[in-house]
Amino acid sequence: MQLAELTISDLEERGFKDAPRAHRILVGLPGNGVDDELIGELLPSLLEALSRHPDPDRALVGFERWSHSVTSRYTQLRQLLAWRQMSVFRCVDIH
Repeated sequence: MQLAELTISDLEERGFKDAPRAHRILVGLPGNGVDDELIGELLPSLLEALSRHPDPDRALVGFERWSHSVTSRYTQLRQLLAWRQMSVFRCVDIH
């Protein structure tokens, strides 16, 4: 799934209580050196990890905070792709 294809209904199905907010956060992840393609590559693993979390909304906010606090967003997100599930779960539980 690509970022442009992501709908609020998709997020509701994954357990987000505030799906419109989750959609805004996810659509806002690209920027500051991170392109849509990179987020699109990460999106399936990220959504899977978030939907497994007891509170997907809170986990997404934590992931967003983490992604904006690291010094090199592009490099950190690229590493998440390399490590896939293990790293995504770790970042989801950071905040």
